[in-house]
Amino acid sequence: MGALSIKRGTKMQLAKEAAVGQQPVFNMISTFNKELDESAFLVSIPMMDGKSLAADESQKFLFQYEEGEENRIVAY
Repeated sequence: MGALSIKRGTKMQLAKEAAVGQQPVFNMISTFNKELDESAFLVSIPMMDGKSLAADESQKFLFQYEEGEENRIVAY
């Protein structure tokens, strides 16, 4: 994967992983804290409608963020 070019404090939009053929809905937000290593990074707990979401270890998330003029998506 390599190093992420994300600055601490960057707001990231989150979506639950969508089924094949469906578009993900980026309706949650999180804040990037720091990269832990090449396979993990730390973010604040996802928020939706001003409420925190309970973690579900079986659920994969897509993180969308801006890098310059481009939107990037990372799957975890």
